[in-house]
Amino acid sequence: MWMVPTASVFALACYNMYAFGNPSGPYESEAIMLNGTAIMQFFGLFLDQNQGFFMQQPLHFVGLFFLVALFQKNRVAIAATILIVLGTLGPNATHWNLYGGWSFSGRFGWTAVAVFSSITIMALAHLWTAHQRTAKILLGAGIVFQLRLLWEIFIEKADLFPRVFNGWIGPYSAFWSSLETSLPQWRDIRWAFSFVPNFVWVMFACGVLVIGAMKSLTVRQTKYAIGSLVLISTSSLVMHAQFGDFPYPEQRWSAVGLPSNIGSIEDGFRVANKEGTPGLLTYGPYWVTPEGTYEVGVRYKSTADVDSNALLDINSPERSKLVQKIPLLNTQGEFEEFFTQITIDSTTSGKIEVRTFYEGQGSLTVDWIQLRRVTDNVRE
Repeated sequence: MWMVPTASVFALACYNMYAFGNPSGPYESEAIMLNGTAIMQFFGLFLDQNQGFFMQQPLHFVGLFFLVALFQKNRVAIAATILIVLGTLGPNATHWNLYGGWSFSGRFGWTAVAVFSSITIMALAHLWTAHQRTAKILLGAGIVFQLRLLWEIFIEKADLFPRVFNGWIGPYSAFWSSLETSLPQWRDIRWAFSFVPNFVWVMFACGVLVIGAMKSLTVRQTKYAIGSLVLISTSSLVMHAQFGDFPYPEQRWSAVGLPSNIGSIEDGFRVANKEGTPGLLTYGPYWVTPEGTYEVGVRYKSTADVDSNALLDINSPERSKLVQKIPLLNTQGEFEEFFTQITIDSTTSGKIEVRTFYEGQGSLTVDWIQLRRVTDNVRE
């Protein structure tokens, strides 16, 4: 049984050695990570709302439900199938470029989907034999679900390429923006393991597996258990969406990583010191910012013969609307951190730009700019 997969792995390793001088392929050693991010990505390949194959087609939960029953009927075949699924998802989860980077959603999981689909098909066949009406309802729902995604892709031209993985809640979902806050998001190590919907969906998946494995339950008891699991999970998600706080981690951008119209980079800072040449020392980062109250900060130093030779300019470029403009006071050549609060409403929500403007007198040096949500934010 194991001769074919063993020979296949050996042949691939030989090719990689010949082509890349490395049995593991073209990736450098630092491309592999064994840390919390890898664990996060592993969960996401199953349950992330954009990348997880259980979320891309919920019929796979039927396969999960009957997994133990199918294993008891054919241990070798099901064990081999699960090992192949884990063998494809595991290495992909350890790659530093989350979910394949800027490739289309699902790239890191398509092999596992193709293999696990055999279990889902056998599970549906088993269900059809035992409870045809239930099987018809689930198949119909699965078809409607897939047609809805096809409509989004081909008619609505949904973007299948990933959103910013370390972005805030709001702009991430590819297909379910209205439900984004209730769907799992395994994309930011700072909050993925404490995000309530992630926990609820993992518990739901575990519940489906456990209930399906309980042979002692009658059909009626099984329906009651599944109904209770769905009710508890749905109630938890609704309560969290209505009353829970969401993660908006503090975002800080180094000035040297931001675009600029004037000045130069010196010792890791953006510097403008050319008299009579005003302009934007930094602009961007065009961060998607939902409605709410925020704290904007900048670390800078300036030297001039006037009280202020620079401005902090916050605006909504998509709506061509100024949010706030504040003079940056002369610091006499010493670095200082300046913070101000802004309110983003329906007229300014969307991408926000924070700019530092040099007025052409003395010198201005910028280290970083920062954005932190104040309202409805979980404690960091």
